[in-house]
Amino acid sequence: MLENLYQILNAYNASWKIEKMKAIVAHHYWDRAGGGELVDSAVVKVLQGMGLEVYIVSTTGFRKDKYKEWAKLLYTVAEKSGNSYLKPCEMMESGKFLEFQ
Repeated sequence: MLENLYQILNAYNASWKIEKMKAIVAHHYWDRAGGGELVDSAVVKVLQGMGLEVYIVSTTGFRKDKYKEWAKLLYTVAEKSGNSYLKPCEMMESGKFLEFQ
């Protein structure tokens, strides 16, 4: 489903020749894993695929210590949707990203 939306928006983008536009995706809670965060994340991915520069904003900080919950949720979504590309990357799943500041 997300792949079809991505293809449609890419075709739309090609017809409009959008260049270097910016977008803001806001959510009041990026500090926990949940449905709203996944929907917003999908929107970010689609907008980036269209070539837009995307900024993510929130009223709370991102809870890096919750990465195991996020990884588990992404595996569930990938399995239920049949889209393996939604699985978390190794850096997220292992927590190695925490080493970078």
